[in-house]
Formats: sequence, C-alpha cells, structure tokens
Amino acid sequence: MAHAASAGSLQAVYDAALRGVQEALNVERASLLVFDASGTMRFVAWSGLSDAYRTAVDGHSPWSVDETAATSILVPDVEQDTSLAEYLPIFRRESIQGLAFVPLQFGKRLLGKFMLYSREPHAFSDEEIATAEQIADHVASALEHHRMAVALESRLDAERDLREHAEQEAALRERNERRLSLALAAGRMGAWDWDIGTGTVTWSSELERIHGLEPGTFDGTLEGYRRDVHPADVDRVATGIARALETPNVSYDIEYRIVRPDGAVRWLSASGRVIVDGSGHPRRMVGICRDVTERKRAEEARAFVDNASRVLATTLAPETIISNLSRLVVPSLADWCIVQVTDAEGTLRPVEITHQDRRQTALMSEIFRRWPSPPHRPDSAAAVVKSGWPRLIPRITDDMLKGRVDASFARALQEMRLHSAMNVPLQARGRTLGALTLISAQSERVYDEADLRFAEEIASWAAIAIDNAQLYRDAEEARLAAETARSQLEALSSVSNQIAFALDPDEALRQLAACAVPAFADYCVTYAVDEGVVRPLGFAHRDPGKVPLLALRIHSDRVSVDDPKGPGMVIRLGEPHMQTDRMVVPLKARGRTLGAIVLAATDDSNRQFGEVDLTIAIELANRAALLVDNARLYAEARTAVRARDEMVAFVSHDLRNPLESISVATALLQREPQTAENTDNIASIAHASTEMQRLVQDLLDVSTIDEGRLFINQEQVDLPELISELHTIVSPQLKAKRARVEMRLDPDLPAVMLDRHRILQVLLNLIGNALKFGTHGGLVTLGAERQEDAIRIWVEDTGDGIRFEELPRVFDRFWRAGHGAGAGLGLALAKGIVEAHGGQIGVTSQLGVGSTFSFTLPLHPMADVSPDGAGSPNPRQQPIRGLRVLLVDDDRVVAQSLVRLVRSFGHDVRVAFSGEEALEVAGEFQPQIVLMDVSLPGLSGYDIARTLRSRPWAEGISLVAMTGWAREADRHRALEAGFDRHVTKPVDADVIEALLNTSVMPHI
Repeated sequence: MAHAASAGSLQAVYDAALRGVQEALNVERASLLVFDASGTMRFVAWSGLSDAYRTAVDGHSPWSVDETAATSILVPDVEQDTSLAEYLPIFRRESIQGLAFVPLQFGKRLLGKFMLYSREPHAFSDEEIATAEQIADHVASALEHHRMAVALESRLDAERDLREHAEQEAALRERNERRLSLALAAGRMGAWDWDIGTGTVTWSSELERIHGLEPGTFDGTLEGYRRDVHPADVDRVATGIARALETPNVSYDIEYRIVRPDGAVRWLSASGRVIVDGSGHPRRMVGICRDVTERKRAEEARAFVDNASRVLATTLAPETIISNLSRLVVPSLADWCIVQVTDAEGTLRPVEITHQDRRQTALMSEIFRRWPSPPHRPDSAAAVVKSGWPRLIPRITDDMLKGRVDASFARALQEMRLHSAMNVPLQARGRTLGALTLISAQSERVYDEADLRFAEEIASWAAIAIDNAQLYRDAEEARLAAETARSQLEALSSVSNQIAFALDPDEALRQLAACAVPAFADYCVTYAVDEGVVRPLGFAHRDPGKVPLLALRIHSDRVSVDDPKGPGMVIRLGEPHMQTDRMVVPLKARGRTLGAIVLAATDDSNRQFGEVDLTIAIELANRAALLVDNARLYAEARTAVRARDEMVAFVSHDLRNPLESISVATALLQREPQTAENTDNIASIAHASTEMQRLVQDLLDVSTIDEGRLFINQEQVDLPELISELHTIVSPQLKAKRARVEMRLDPDLPAVMLDRHRILQVLLNLIGNALKFGTHGGLVTLGAERQEDAIRIWVEDTGDGIRFEELPRVFDRFWRAGHGAGAGLGLALAKGIVEAHGGQIGVTSQLGVGSTFSFTLPLHPMADVSPDGAGSPNPRQQPIRGLRVLLVDDDRVVAQSLVRLVRSFGHDVRVAFSGEEALEVAGEFQPQIVLMDVSLPGLSGYDIARTLRSRPWAEGISLVAMTGWAREADRHRALEAGFDRHVTKPVDADVIEALLNTSVMPHI
C-alpha cells in the first residue's frame, strides 16, 4: 500500500486503498467507509455501487465507534442473515448476495471498514479475508500516517512562521505536540526527525519506549539508531534510507526488526518522507514508526500453519511429519528444534534434532546421547515431561549450562551461543509423550509468552503425530508384508473368480486346492464335512507329479472331528491353527463349518507362515466358504425345484387320465337326449372337469414361469378381433352376474405380435376376477389404447376394491383377496405371461370404488405372418366321416370312452392298450390318424412314433400325442419323436372332433 500511504490527500488515500483491495482480491465491487466526526460510518470511496444503494445503507455499521477489537464479519448469503433483513430489498435490487465487513483498526481505534460484495452467495476463504485484513492494516496505517504528516507539516509550517509569530507558534506547537504525543501513544507509534545537515536524530518519547529505552536516554545519533536494528536487517534499512534520499518524492516505507536492550526482538513499520530545501537537496527526513510485532507474529503463524498443513497432507508417516515440521520451525521460529519422546523404559530420547548447520546437529545429537535431559533441573525437558507444564527461558545463562556436559564438550556448548529457549510437553489424549524444545542462538531472539503459546500449538501437532507413530510402524510392517504377499492377494481375487462359477460344492473345493498352489502354499488339501464325516476332496502340489502321492497319504490318514489336532480339530472348534510350516483354516459360512483348508510348506521350501499369511488364509477361506456354500445352496435349490416340478408333473399326469374319462363321458352324455335335471347335472360335471383341468394347467404354468421356460408362440393378432372373441367366451359369465361390459378401444389399434392363447388366458383371468369381486349387476370396462411403443390394455370393475397394504401382494402366488375362493394362481400367471411378452402389469384400487388391472404389450416390428396350421382347429369345418383311427392308451376306461366318442363321429376305430399291441394293430389296420398316450407299459409312445415313421405304409399318417405330461419340455420331446401334435389331457370332445376333421393340432 505504498501508493496509498504516499497519496497527496485523504481522498487519494481512499481511492488508492480501494483499488488495492480490488486488485488483490480480484473483486468487482468494494467500498471504503470511515467514521466521521459524529461517529457515523460514511462512504468515502466505492466501486460499482449505485447512489440509491449508498443512500440506503449509509451510516450502517456492525460495530460501534468505541469498538477496540473489531473482527471481520462474513455473510456468505444475505438471504440467510436475519440481522440484515431490513436491507434485503436494496440488496436484491443491487444484486448483492454475499458480503464481508473488514474493519480498519489502528491499534485499539476503529477507523472504518472495507466492504466486499459478491453477486452470488460466496463463502469467503481464509486467504481472501487474511489479504483484506492485511490491506486494511496498511490503509489504517496510511490514514494515520497521513494525519501524522499533516500534523508534522503543521509543525514545520509553525517553525517557518516562528520569526513572525513566535508567541502564537509556541502555543500552537505545544498543542500540536500534545495531540501528536497522545495519538502516537494510542497507536503504539513514535515519531522521528532526522536533521540531515547536523546528523541529529530526534525521537519522541513513545519511540524510545518502543526501542526499550527510558524517555530521554536515546543518544540522538544515526549510529545509535543503527545499533538497535537487527543485524539481519541493517543492510536493507540502509538501502531504504539511501533510496529515499535519492528520490525525495517517493515515500519511505519499510518493515524491519530491532533488538532491544533486554534482547527482545520487535518488528517495526516505518513510514516517512524527505523534506528538501529550496534547491531540492534533502534537508530533513521525518516519519513515524509503529510496533507491528503482533501482526508479524500473526502473519508468521498463518504462514507456518499454511506450510504445516501442506506438510501434513503430503505424508502419513509421523516421523516424516515431525522432521518436516522441525524444518519449518528452523530458522523461521527457532535456530534449534529438538523433539524428544519417552520410550518403553521411561527414558526421554531425541527423535529429531534440527539445525541449519549439520555439524552442529551432529554435535547436539552426541550431547543428548551422552547426557540425556536431567529431570532434576526445573527448566529441563525431562522436568517438563514430568510436570506436564511448559517452561519459558527468556535468557540462557552460563549457570544454566554449567555441569550440563563434561569439560570436553563445555567449550563446544558455549560456542553454540544458546540464547533463549522454550520447553513444551507433547501431550495427546491425556498422556505426556515427550517434549518439544525450541532454542534461539545466533539469531539472539528472546522468546516471550506469545511465543510460548504458539510453541504449545506446534507441540500439539507433533504430539498427535508421535502418538500415531506406533500405528504407523505397524502399518509399515503390514505394508512390507503386503508387498511380499502381493501375489497372494492377486491370487486371492483369482481364486474367487475361478471357483465362483462352480455349481457343485465338491467341485468348488477341488478347484480351491488347485488355485491355492503355489500362491498361498507349496501344497494344499481341502476337506468337506457332512453330518460329522470328514472327506478329503482337493489335492494340489507345486510339483504336479507329487499330487498322487499326496492324495494317497491323505486318504490313508483318516480325519475325524474328534481328532485332538489337525483338520478334524479345526473343523470341530471352528478356529484356525498355524505353525511356521502349516496353516489349517476352517471353511465357515452362514454359521456353519463346511470343512477346512490345509496350506503347507515343503521341507525344501524357504516359505514360513506368519500372522499376515494367516490373515490372508482366513480371508481366502471365508471367500471360498461362501462360494462353496452358495454352490451347496444352489444345488439344494435345484434339487428342490426339480422335485417340485416332477411332483407337479406326476400329479398332473395322474389327474388328467380320470379327467379325460370324465370329459369324454360327459361329451357322450351331452350328445344323447337327457332330462332337464340330467342336463344340469351333466353341465355341472363338465364345468367341474374344466375347472379341474384349468387348475392343473395353472400349476404347471406356474412351475414353467418360475424356471423362466414359459413358451410364447407369437403371431400377428388383431386386437379388436381378439377382444370380440373374449367377449363371446365370457358372455355366459356376464349373463350369470347380470353385469354390463363397456368397450373402450382406440379406433386405429395396430396388429400386435403375441401369443393369442396366452393373452386370452390373461384377459380371462382379469375379467373373471372383475366379475367374481364386482357387484351383482355392476359394470366391467375393457379398454385398449396405444402408448408410444406399446399397447395398454385394462380391465376396470366396480367392486369393493383392494386394501392399500395388500396391493404389493396381488400378483403373488396363492394370494387371494379377502381369502376368497380360488387357488390364487390366476394373477401370478397373468404377470408371468405379460412379462414373458416383454410387458408390465399393475393394479390401482380404491376401497368402495373398484379396481383397475392394466398391462402393456410392446409393439414389435411386424413381419409377414401367415397361418401355418398351428392355430386352433376350426370346429365349424364340414365334418369328415370314415377315417381309420387308432386309439392307444393303457387306461382302459379312458380308451373305451374315447372309442365310443370317436365312433359317434362316424369313424372306424381300433384300440390298443400297450406299445407292442399298438404296433401290431397299426401294421394290420394301417390307420390314418393315431391318438396315443405316451406313457405306456413296455414301448413308450415316443418309441412307437419313431417306429411308425420308419414304416413305408405310414407315410402321411397323422400322429397325435394325447398325454397328461403338459410341460414345454414334454411338447418338444413329442415333436422330436415324430408326433405331429401334442395335446394335453383332458381333451374336449370339440377339440377331438376338430383334430379328426383337420389333422391339425391346437396349441393348448
């Protein structure tokens, strides 16, 4: 701020200060305000602010004029600060979101403030505020300097007028000097006046006190002044004075150190100007000096903290942190930095001794090695560690050093010129770990209480680092061990990847042994335990040729869970066991011990196991055990699923034969005249048979969906036609419930690729539910609309609705609304069918209003699709008579019922009850159509189909598998064996007639 200090007027000072803060902080808008004579804060300089804004906030100040210790106030977001609520409207108009109030404080006197403005919310950083505060200090100093210069100029003017106005001058001078003295004293400043011609230097009494002198004791010479300047700053001060004399129009501004008579080092900020005579030659040099020691210390502290923060961020090693901190301390804060810690025996020993001269460092290290810190000396580091209290030693005297070392080192110790010292305890988490010693020597710095407080902060950081030293050493040991075990860790990941896909637990254990060698051991054996029986499974050796011998030896040594040692003991106890050449670790997962893994070293190997190896082995065992257990659970799950599917298939098959008999018998009865009562009874039997057939098919479909094997036979379908067919099917149910159906179909619905039968199944389920749970005589709405790349179909009813908490369970298997009738499979099947089409299904409901079920079907790209005969047969086709039909079924009741039914259609029928009989009858009868069960005694239906396909006479024969096996796999098996069609029992009479008429298999 030299340009501010040298400004020719107060306004020039203000403007220069404002520019300085804007340039330093790169801010667009700022202002400077000072207290006027009435104590009101007024704008004196600004940038980027409107007149309206300045008028609105003029006079506002967060501090009173009497404030002696104002600090910066930061407002990151004015919208969040309630104290500024009354100014929010003007802030908004002015686009001000963030504020900073930076005080202009000179000593204890508040002169004004800097204001920093941001258009956006802004959290001012410590660096920004520190910069602003530093500029504020310079501005405050400049303002005072300007006032002092005015006062001094007045003083000089008074001297020039002395000849004419002696009496007035004397009075005026006395008043000015009194005021100046008061101002200098208040601001810890002193005035100086150097008469260049005579060499006389005049100091105010305040300046003498700053130099540590009694008023009136300064010898008044430039040499006396130079003696006080710190040796390191003498040349710089002399250069500054010479430059000022050479360029009188440039102000003299410099900061330097002095050494007071008591040895204390103080920082001064000097500002002055050269006064020239009429010919332009320097005549006098006048100015002021201000004690800025506290500010310089604060700056040093901030710089130290910044540097220390960077040091702490560059390493995690405590010893390195201590070493780096010591190098920061030396020489900025001390000439010597010594860190000592207490070892396990309680002895205080140095861990860091830092000095700029390495020879001096080696000498001090030798002194401490020979003569540790004496605890009996009250100012020693050992005494500080014992008491836990810091000690300040302003001056190190010869008496203090006497007896510290023997005669051979006494002279060397004296030549170190130890001057002042501080011993501070290193304390962390309530424990004293050691001591930090800071010593000044050649710098002759004298420490005071402020230095001691800062040293305590440094000691706190060092203590934390030392306290973590043991943790760091442990981490270093772990790091070194980890480097040697890097291949093991890589292999650990590889093992997990290799055995992750093993679906058999025994195979997983075999792979585990192979993967463990040679990364983790020279040879490896894995064991499994099942119901207390231990089985060795995996064997691996770094020499593959020795694996058979290893397996032979392991198999010959039977392992039992009752063994007092070895794998059996480890499996029994569930705890690992380690020796230097062998580790046995249990394989545990989900609370069970599945087995054990043995990792061993051969006699000719240098491998020795330690704690790190055991840790890795345990991690390997844990990962492997989880994967092995996953394989076990998967195998068990697959077994359970297969058992369930087989049970469902067998039950389905066994139910379909009696259902076939019932269905055929019912069809025959319906073809004959009956009484009204018999007609109702036969209809009930037919309905029950159909429901039973549907339930059996639903069970099979659920099993197929669970396995992800639901077959979808997609074809191009016209939705309005499909919905019309649906309406025809459900018309009897609608009449029974006296319900109305409202259709809401988009007029231009595109054709959709879907499985006609399956989507009809979904819609029948949804319509059935709407009628079952809707009100008698209610309304059912069926709609369809296009939504971008999908078709949305919905069914809406006016029933009681579904409770909100039950909605997430609606599509679960066996869920029933209100525990009502039905098996609870319909909606689960609907969900599986829709998702198999790539769509989604959902429900919304409101109690007392009704429910809406909707699903989407994606619009797949259309391909030319023509009927291939795979659709349902047309029962309305002109009936055919006189076909030769062979019926094959080992269930005589079913077979005889079918014979009567087929004959009623006008066909020639033969029957066989076994595979061998079927081939014999077929050879004689040469049927045109064979309706055959596949589960036959002796030759199966599949065998018969393959045989018939090989007979020349059977060319063009139609083979239809009529079976209780209804899974998709059963259908594929039938087609592969040579069947043309696969139909599932029971088969409706209409379907059988259609098969005979068209020789086309419906997809059922």
